[in-house]
Amino acid sequence: MNSEADPNWHNTSGEQVDAPLCNADGDTALHLSVLFSDPYDVIVRITQQTDTALLNAQNNRRQTALHLAVLTDNVPVIRHLVLSGCRLDLQDWNGNSALHMACTGGDSVDRVRALLPSPAHPHLHANCSSKENPAHLMNFKGETPLHVAASRGHVAILRYLTLGHVGADVNVGDGRSGRTILHHAVEENNSDVVYFIARHARHLQLKVNTRSYDGFTAADLAYDRKRHELYDLLKRVARDEATPMDSTDDAMCL
Repeated sequence: MNSEADPNWHNTSGEQVDAPLCNADGDTALHLSVLFSDPYDVIVRITQQTDTALLNAQNNRRQTALHLAVLTDNVPVIRHLVLSGCRLDLQDWNGNSALHMACTGGDSVDRVRALLPSPAHPHLHANCSSKENPAHLMNFKGETPLHVAASRGHVAILRYLTLGHVGADVNVGDGRSGRTILHHAVEENNSDVVYFIARHARHLQLKVNTRSYDGFTAADLAYDRKRHELYDLLKRVARDEATPMDSTDDAMCL
């Protein structure tokens, strides 16, 4: 992406136009304003003067202004763009939504919370072309944002996505292997994620014996990898002997 705006502006069909819509990289004025961290009031003014189509315009990398706001970790702008009508289901050239990207960085829920605000702002599904939960959208590797967060051990983000109003389903398998986040956590020996899921198994409506496309449960993987502690834990969960969920602790941590 060029650091300077191209003086020859074009629309997405490649035709030069009188009013600048996007530059040679496909960036609109809103893309550039977000990318170069213009003052918040400038970005607000641009969005107020932008129709919905341009608000959700994608550049040559298929990134929207919302993707760039996540990339630059600009939480106030993320929140403003979402509440202005930016869609949550648009994907970049790797198939990543803004939520995928928010789950990639550190284990901070600030960006995720800005993308998926509380029910007081009913934009969770309104900003999607379908009614699918944004946390279940798969990128081109078959990963949901849950898989992305779990693979990086981001338990705080998992907690927000699964135990709060977002209601993401931990039993969703990835698009390539059918493995859930529990399968992947066992495979990667990520005990923090495994223990989080096991502790809240009842609240999460965990189906611990879910099988991947090749027929393995998470416990099968733990046994095969000789991860005996995780294997014993998952067998206890399967027998409904996991530690009871502490609902007070859940509420405090959301």
